[in-house]
Amino acid sequence: MPTVINVYDTVASIGVNDPEASLTIYEMFIGVGPTGPAVVTDVCMVGRSAVQTIPDGSVATTYLSFDEEISDTTDLHESITNPTYITVAKTGIYLIAASRIKFTAHATGLDYCYIVANASTLLAEEIKEANSSIDNQFNLSIIANLTAGDYIRIGMKQTSGGDLDVMRVANLSPLFSVCLLKDLT
Repeated sequence: MPTVINVYDTVASIGVNDPEASLTIYEMFIGVGPTGPAVVTDVCMVGRSAVQTIPDGSVATTYLSFDEEISDTTDLHESITNPTYITVAKTGIYLIAASRIKFTAHATGLDYCYIVANASTLLAEEIKEANSSIDNQFNLSIIANLTAGDYIRIGMKQTSGGDLDVMRVANLSPLFSVCLLKDLT
């Protein structure tokens, strides 16, 4: 089961023997410290080429399907067989982000966005009330300990009273990314 790590935890506090153990995970990711920039090896960023309809309902989760690979350095995403998954290849600490995921403005209900590991481990969630004046946009991120073979998905639900589309904006949304911060193998 993935372990959720606070971005302000130090590398040493999560059991990583590292010369920069006094750095926070966030500092390590952005590349500050005596050894210079962080080295990032496994990176996957995917998007969609069209809108995706999310049916009305309070029970079923719809997982976003991604058919555009923006960057996939180590084949973490497979757009034909499992287009809703990013599967990690190494045990390690990962930054996971769901960004610019938008529903068009609507007047009623709640909108939900989740980052889920494997079949049902909730890593992050955001719930927003409908707004008839502006689009509801979700930007979720989490740093988590994952095991080789774990897969990550973005789940959506909404209760507007009718189907809603997750908007598609060229080269901007929706985006789903996973980045290995620290290899623990």
